[in-house]
Amino acid sequence: MFHGCKIGWVRARIVDELGNQTDEINIRAFLAPVDVVPVIIGFKDLLEKFKVLCGPVKGTGYIE
Repeated sequence: MFHGCKIGWVRARIVDELGNQTDEINIRAFLAPVDVVPVIIGFKDLLEKFKVLCGPVKGTGYIE
C-alpha cells in the first residue's frame, strides 16, 4: 500500500450537483493518514448496489 493506506468501510451518500442523493450505503475505501492522498471509494461496491450508466461520447454518467 502506498502512503500507509488501509482499506476500511465508510458510510456514505452519493450526491450530484443537483442535490439528488442515494440512501446511506456502506462502501469500501482506501484511507490514508495524510491529506496528499485522496479518499478512493470502492467502485465494486457501487456496481453491486446500483445500475451504473455511462455516456462516453457526451462525458456523462449516472447511477440508478
